[in-house]
Amino acid sequence: MGKNRLRRRRRLMSEDQLLTSKYSVTLTAPNHGINPYCPAASDATDCETALQIGLFFDGTKNSRESDAGIFKDSNIARLASIYPIERNLGLVNFYINGVGTRFAEIAEMDESKFGSAFGRGGYARIIFGILALINALSIKGTGAVTYTAEQIQGLCSNKRSDKVQSALELLGRDRGLMDYEDDDTARENFFFEQVKILEEKLAASKVKLKECILDVFGFSRGAAQARVFCSWIERLTIDDKLAGVPLTIRFLGIFDTVASAGMMGSVGSTIVNSTRGHSGWARAKYLRISPKIKNCVHLVAMHEIRKNFPLDEVSVAGILPSNCREFAYPGSHSDVGGGYAPGELGLACGDDPATVDAQKLSQIPLRHMMQCAIAAGVPLRPSTEGRFAIAPELEKAFQTFLSISGGSPRMLSEWMAPYMAWRWQVRGRYDQLGHVSRAKADQKFLVESNQQLITDAGRMRFRGDEELARRFVHTARSTKRFDLMHPEYRQEELASFDPEAPGVLAAASAAAPVNPELAAFFDTYVHDSLAGFRKDYVENTGYWRHRRCFRGSENPELTQNDAEPSTTARTA
Repeated sequence: MGKNRLRRRRRLMSEDQLLTSKYSVTLTAPNHGINPYCPAASDATDCETALQIGLFFDGTKNSRESDAGIFKDSNIARLASIYPIERNLGLVNFYINGVGTRFAEIAEMDESKFGSAFGRGGYARIIFGILALINALSIKGTGAVTYTAEQIQGLCSNKRSDKVQSALELLGRDRGLMDYEDDDTARENFFFEQVKILEEKLAASKVKLKECILDVFGFSRGAAQARVFCSWIERLTIDDKLAGVPLTIRFLGIFDTVASAGMMGSVGSTIVNSTRGHSGWARAKYLRISPKIKNCVHLVAMHEIRKNFPLDEVSVAGILPSNCREFAYPGSHSDVGGGYAPGELGLACGDDPATVDAQKLSQIPLRHMMQCAIAAGVPLRPSTEGRFAIAPELEKAFQTFLSISGGSPRMLSEWMAPYMAWRWQVRGRYDQLGHVSRAKADQKFLVESNQQLITDAGRMRFRGDEELARRFVHTARSTKRFDLMHPEYRQEELASFDPEAPGVLAAASAAAPVNPELAAFFDTYVHDSLAGFRKDYVENTGYWRHRRCFRGSENPELTQNDAEPSTTARTA
């Protein structure tokens, strides 16, 4: 394509142009090509020891403290539960609650709508992870912490009590690090100074830390935090050593990365039709996967559609790093990363939550991530029971899905197409579907979302003709009476739709009847995340769109030949 034509194409395309990377799906854990790494043997006579540390950054509104009792705990919380804590053997793990939840360690004492909507608190959680790592090295090497609980609160929050203020002053500071989110130099200078002090203490200790191995996991915004944490830790190393201790990031296991940080990156993005969301700590350069990380496994959702949940791939400009594996799994965002309670939105229903928990679609990527981590040498205690169980009927349904769909790599929009065709084909009898009829508390949101799907289709099909739009919606919804002036008929709301919306609707309308077994799979296992999101917020962009993806930049970019990227590394 000529330069002038390419420039014209770029001008015509919106900044939200979706990317066309292709994803494979796999029946078994994608652990081929994993590079195993284990700590070298230590010499006990020379007081040598090694540390293996797991850090688990949970997703938005996910907290094992409040979720585990109702089997709503995410895959991150479940993986953290099988990472051993045996300090005498050098095994430590830190679980970090998702943004929007209570996290007392950083002085977030209550749930926060700003955390869930705008990602507030993500930066503090990354800082907490760094402080926790420094403390773990200090405890193992010197027997004492570097930071007290009050100092951690002070560094990770702007909230002040006399006790916290006094604790900060012992560090020679009158305030914490929250003002440094955009000031890389000031933040790094603080940590370089702290690491240097620790290095001197470790050098004077009889205990010799032979190496430190990190295993980092994350989901959703927690996956973005995990990626940034790895980047910031690497920037603090000198010759691959942190405080003089050889440091290796053995495994980065992430589920469906979503940055969406800052006002422009979340709920506000729907209003302005933007999905950048890479401000502050979530700048794209920090989300990139370093070649020094031994293994990165990224599992992404095929059927996530919300505008506020754009995907951050691990590829850069369409090229997947050689140390990364990236695969797609059926379901919405939390069908991959976990976090749905049994019965939520009418799926995995039953009298015994502990039993029906095994029917959740998220159990499959959970098991696969566990197997990939173990293949890399992560000291997880493997389990196929309890919270890691997969119901036989789910396993069979997953195999059927793969058999019908085929395993060839394809774009997320292509994976999504059969689901949208099915939704269109059942729109008139949606309330009779199994999951809708089973949903109790959530039935209202499911039905309202289906009405939005129909109404939006009417707006697009009869663009500019409000009377025809009214008739279409009236027929499709079988409702007796409508007010022509109701906002649902106002054609100016077409401005909220993404450019591809008419094409997505046309494809769904023209699709052949969806295979009955595939339809049953969608009805039984795939959560409607847009309906679930409706409990807190209604996205006016609706269903008729494709999910946006980012590949190492704050802005989506054209693929290398305007249509098809290189996919060899992704599907190898």
